[in-house]
Amino acid sequence: MQNAHVDINHHWESTPLFKIGSQGTFETLPDFAMAIYRGDTTAVEEFIRQGTNLEESISLSKYIALTPLDLAITNQV
Repeated sequence: MQNAHVDINHHWESTPLFKIGSQGTFETLPDFAMAIYRGDTTAVEEFIRQGTNLEESISLSKYIALTPLDLAITNQV
């Protein structure tokens, strides 16, 4: 029986990661955070039209949450 080679890095190579300043790197982002991260002003404006509170923090993980403004500024640095 041959030993099967398992590439433990394969998951990380195929998964897009989103770096948010010094806050960390994330595999996924909430839709509103993704629109801000990508600089998609049309999508951000639609979220605002739908009543998204710009002062409410967006949870990126169990311990990290940023306001939309903080996310936008952190992403620009």
